Amino acid sequence: MKSKKIAKIVIIIILLILLIPIPFKLKDGGTVEWKSLTYSISKVNSIYSIDDIRMGYKKGVIIKIFNITVFNNSKYDIEKEFVIVDSSKNNENFTCASALEEIYKDDEYIYYLPCQKSQYIKVIYAPNEYQEGLKSSLEDGTIKISDLDEFNIEYIKKERK
Repeated sequence: MKSKKIAKIVIIIILLILLIPIPFKLKDGGTVEWKSLTYSISKVNSIYSIDDIRMGYKKGVIIKIFNITVFNNSKYDIEKEFVIVDSSKNNENFTCASALEEIYKDDEYIYYLPCQKSQYIKVIYAPNEYQEGLKSSLEDGTIKISDLDEFNIEYIKKERK
């Protein structure tokens, strides 16, 4: 009789541990996650950024059962469609060949990088973070030369002869 009572209490305690969620605030800006051992519910409200450049926000709800996503209506509210990242700026020991590197030309001008480093400059598109090289993005017309100014990418502009 006494062992049945103890067994019931143990079962109730185990169920409480498995089913009662504990709220956590994530470090992404505003997401709150209620987590138990069997499921989690996240109210997503976070800043979406690439390389410390704010691209927009991510908002919605995510429900997971046994760590398998069963519901996800989180959506990106994108303010910028792409970011141009020069990874050579993060490298203190970076050196590049001092020859000018042509990156684009139009009817009036030819545009150059001050040194040969186009392989270090990537265009990253939101929200899937697809990466493309600077030269191909300019050739395809997905970015313009004026976009380089916004992301502090130095270039030299010379008139065509």
